[in-house]
Amino acid sequence: MLLITKLTKQMYKNYAMKPVMPPGYIHKILLVMRLTTVILIASLMQVSASGLAQRITLNQRNVNLETILKEIRKQTSYDFYYDRNVVQNTAPVDINVKNATVEETLDRILAVLPLTYTIDGKLVSIKPKEPSFLEKVVDRITAPFSAIDVSGKVLDSDGRPLPGATVTVKGTKISTTTQNDGSFTLGGVENDAILVISYMGFEQREVKAESNIGSVRLIASTNPLDEVQVIAYGTTTRRLSTGNIGTVKAEDIEKQPVNNPLLALQGRVSGIVITQNSGIPGGGITVRIQGRNSINSGNDPLYVIDGVPILSQLPAVGGMGTSILGNSGTVAPGNPTTAGNPLSFLNPLDIESIDVLKDADATAIYGSRAANGAILITTKKGRIGKMQAEINIQQGISYQPARLEVLNTRQYLDMRYEALKNNGISLTSLTQTGNHDLTVWDTTRYTNWQDELLGKAAPYLTASASISGGSTAMNYLLSGTYGKEGVAFPGDFGNRRASLNFSMSSISLNNKLKLRFSGNFSNNNKQLPVTDPTSAALFIEPNSPAPFKDDGTLNWEPNNAGVSTFTSNPYINLTRLIKEDNNNFLGNWTIGYQILPGLEISNSLGYNYGQTKNVSTTPRTAIRPEVRTIGSPSYTPNSATYGNGLMSSWITEPQLNYKFRIGKGDLNALVGGTISGNNVSNSTLIGNTYTSDATLENIGSAATVSANASSILEYRYSAVFGRLNYNLDNQYIVNITARRDGSSRFGENNSLHNFGAVGAAWIFSKSHFAENNLPWLSFGKLRGSYGTTGNDQIADYGFISRYFNAYAELPYQNIASLTPFGLPNPNLRWEFTKKLSAGMNLGFINDRILFNVDYSSNTTVDQLVNYTLPSITGFSGYTNNFPGKVRNKTWEFSLTTEIIKSKALIWTNNFNINIARNILVSYPDLATSPYADMYEVGKSLDIVRLLTFAGVNPANGMYLFKKSNGELTENPDYLVDRHVINLNPDWHGGMQNNIKYQGFSLDFFIQFVKQNGQNTYLGNGGAAATPGAFSRGASNQPLSILERWRSFDDNSSIKKVSSQVQDASTSTAYFSDAGFSDASFARLKNISLSWQVPVNWLQKVGASSMKVFINMQNVLTITSYKGLDPEKPGIRPLMPPMRTLVFGANLGF
Repeated sequence: MLLITKLTKQMYKNYAMKPVMPPGYIHKILLVMRLTTVILIASLMQVSASGLAQRITLNQRNVNLETILKEIRKQTSYDFYYDRNVVQNTAPVDINVKNATVEETLDRILAVLPLTYTIDGKLVSIKPKEPSFLEKVVDRITAPFSAIDVSGKVLDSDGRPLPGATVTVKGTKISTTTQNDGSFTLGGVENDAILVISYMGFEQREVKAESNIGSVRLIASTNPLDEVQVIAYGTTTRRLSTGNIGTVKAEDIEKQPVNNPLLALQGRVSGIVITQNSGIPGGGITVRIQGRNSINSGNDPLYVIDGVPILSQLPAVGGMGTSILGNSGTVAPGNPTTAGNPLSFLNPLDIESIDVLKDADATAIYGSRAANGAILITTKKGRIGKMQAEINIQQGISYQPARLEVLNTRQYLDMRYEALKNNGISLTSLTQTGNHDLTVWDTTRYTNWQDELLGKAAPYLTASASISGGSTAMNYLLSGTYGKEGVAFPGDFGNRRASLNFSMSSISLNNKLKLRFSGNFSNNNKQLPVTDPTSAALFIEPNSPAPFKDDGTLNWEPNNAGVSTFTSNPYINLTRLIKEDNNNFLGNWTIGYQILPGLEISNSLGYNYGQTKNVSTTPRTAIRPEVRTIGSPSYTPNSATYGNGLMSSWITEPQLNYKFRIGKGDLNALVGGTISGNNVSNSTLIGNTYTSDATLENIGSAATVSANASSILEYRYSAVFGRLNYNLDNQYIVNITARRDGSSRFGENNSLHNFGAVGAAWIFSKSHFAENNLPWLSFGKLRGSYGTTGNDQIADYGFISRYFNAYAELPYQNIASLTPFGLPNPNLRWEFTKKLSAGMNLGFINDRILFNVDYSSNTTVDQLVNYTLPSITGFSGYTNNFPGKVRNKTWEFSLTTEIIKSKALIWTNNFNINIARNILVSYPDLATSPYADMYEVGKSLDIVRLLTFAGVNPANGMYLFKKSNGELTENPDYLVDRHVINLNPDWHGGMQNNIKYQGFSLDFFIQFVKQNGQNTYLGNGGAAATPGAFSRGASNQPLSILERWRSFDDNSSIKKVSSQVQDASTSTAYFSDAGFSDASFARLKNISLSWQVPVNWLQKVGASSMKVFINMQNVLTITSYKGLDPEKPGIRPLMPPMRTLVFGANLGF
């Protein structure tokens, strides 16, 4: 409570002592903050303002007006509202009053200044005096004779030029923009005019007009509203944006020790759900922006890195599949199998910003490619200035914190014995041909397999170095990074990454020709097991034999007949390795030429190339001893699988951009075109029977080699687009976009389609009404947009007949044969999405409190669905447009608060929460379609149909279920007795706190999700692993099985155990509402503590900056979920996200 009191006093100082705040509104705003800070920790803050004397005594000479107003505020309860730029530019004054009223004091002060005031209650508003009629006439007559030509340069605080800065004569339509070197010239400016200079991301500045004003330096704005946001083919700010855009900067990305930049977005950007499907480096990550639009086609966003689109899914190569990496969400039927995530090749430390485009206004110019939103990644570029070098080293460990409580050996054996008894089976009747856990294995042995297989502390290392600098004519950046990230499994598993990031830009001497080249190269080298052992670690029998024999070889624990009984030894799959090498290059070349002032022609050329080679091996030691020998029954040779994948994409986008001023507004016109293509090829070879396991990686050592799979896919895309953006006096903004797309995935009759959007914003805080009547409102904006986008995320070549090679051991006449692959549909057409969005942005107390609310409604029609056909047709199905309609409605709320802001201490909080609803609005004849069991009109696309669980029959220990008429039964009817639950998150969000004191900075972020998911409460969920039965490698059960029914009249929620595999009652219960439950969680996602070493300490070593830090990811999870990890609920999980702790330092020269 003492801490809260101190914080309250500090808050009072930071808010109430500012001379610009009205007292009544201070209390209202702090009451709002009380509600916010309940979530933020510092709750119950309140301000108490004591009434002070209303008379004023002052005796000061040659002081500025703002100082005097602060003193009046101290002596009275009056607050002041004024334009700080106006007050700070006034001349110093003298004041000597004693026991005077507020009015008397102000009259005396302002008598010598061009200012006046009004008093409304306890609020004093100070504003410039209006010139008299005679003064206006004189000014109009003398203006032409006093006009001058003004020239100068606009620079940032470090002396770098700011090209494109706007210079406006205040109160007029006269304006210009700076050249590439920051210079500008304005003709016909009145001698005493004021120039308003503004630049995106910098604080606006006003200067007096002179013939040569020299260099004007702008200070980078710390206001979140002035944060630069990257949009399609341009940039904007939160203040001026007409679209719904979320941004994460390098400052927040660098605090998170993650291996994929998408993980740095989790919970930080409203309207986007990111799920990590595997904790393996390079593992799959599902991304959904404002819900799932498509029933059966792709729902992935468009990924663009430095203007170059990349594949949204990573094709699986060779033996590197979903069993170890997981996937990044489902893909449309007919597409190749995918595994991992394509952005795992990009080093997060090379990224400057990530921008998430959500609504039609932001995405429509990308057309069909951004039907599900777009994620734009901008890498770091060179900056003008002297050469700077930077070294960043961070090292630590990663380990697996998640554990599931399962039975120990004693509890497990009791369950097994009880199950046999329940089924009337005596122990003496068991033989060594089965039930090996009781007949062969040591029943006194216990192994904690989760500690054994998931308990390793894996190394984490990242080291990077960079140099950057340059002049206005050319600047550059070159950086290199080496990283190593291990895995919690026993053995030398993990990923090693080396990356090189570079950029160079130059400009001609006449500032007309601009060139830029940037690129990123990475090499990733993985060594992983073929299969993730996490599920085995959870449910393998606790009395399983030792994994190795005394001589260090794998233990197969043979029975009396010499038959291996420990084929579930998890170390078998840990010796089956996948070694993969991947090279990835992404480059962008841009050339631009200024034809006329404001008119520029440019072309952007991008290229992405990736090559993946891997080999997965099954050595002879991983094969049961009794089948290793040639000639033995069921002979199994050692083998290897060789995968080779190539993917490349290219894009060229010529553009014409024209910027000019119309009246008090700026018009920006853009027209351009896109031509792009993707090529993906994949081949797999299998080798068998090697003389030695040491030669498994050499395909030439195989006795036999066969082709397992091969595919070549080509995709072409083209478009023309345009955009008009008009900004009237930074108050009214209209943005219109249009695009005509062409895709090779549709037939010639439907290959082209038109898309477009219109967005508008009104910054109402700049209106006269708001300025005069809402002094507590520092910013207010209403925005809205409507537009259309399409979706072509379906398999290639669906509109034509396709064939594949039919395998035959003895081909007819030694000629390869072909088999039809799917029916063609030449009438395929685009999925079509209509997007409606509206939002409001509010700022209070000089934007120290920012509140945003956004609403979106996205409706998708002409669903591209894989329609199932009867088997007599010879085909399983075909892709067709179906008149189904899907709607996603989303509410997004965010709040940014500067809780404390002083010279010594700054405390900032960012909070966001999202409420989303996904609905299948219509689906004609759904009840008679193949999807009748999967979907339901009026419900989400992500549903599951479940029986209503009614507990355990106390008489016989069997599960009971509630029928649709309310009666209880042990044998429910699946067709009529099920109900629906939604597996989409009900709401989700995050909260970030950043506290800076002196050179220290503490940052912590909490992610939270409200959702349902499948649990392990009733058992481990395996099809054969009924609690009590022996299913080799999957017989152990969660600790909840101890609550089982044991005898007549027991009141229990778990049925009696059974030694019968695939017990019907248990399998039925798994798909009841007892098998699915709340999987909500709150996760302390990140903690970062850093210290900026004082500069004077570094002078002896010649360094310019140094920061030491501690970063920790996935720190703590709070949940009631009955399973391993609530982020990806399920009964057979892959390894959850790792907890990572790193120590590091950043040194600059």
